[in-house]
Amino acid sequence: MPTFEYESKKIQVDEEGYLKNFDDWDETVACALAEREGVGKECPFNKEQIEILKFIREY
Repeated sequence: MPTFEYESKKIQVDEEGYLKNFDDWDETVACALAEREGVGKECPFNKEQIEILKFIREY
């Protein structure tokens, strides 16, 4: 199973790069996945965008 490290946190993903364990998601993981996909350097999300992501995850 592929893993990558971001800010000393190991993140497990499947072969297509999707998060393997849904419960591993947090703001750090969101930033890591976005950066890995080329969305931006460091965390490309502002506070409002993180709140939207949290809402979508709960929905």
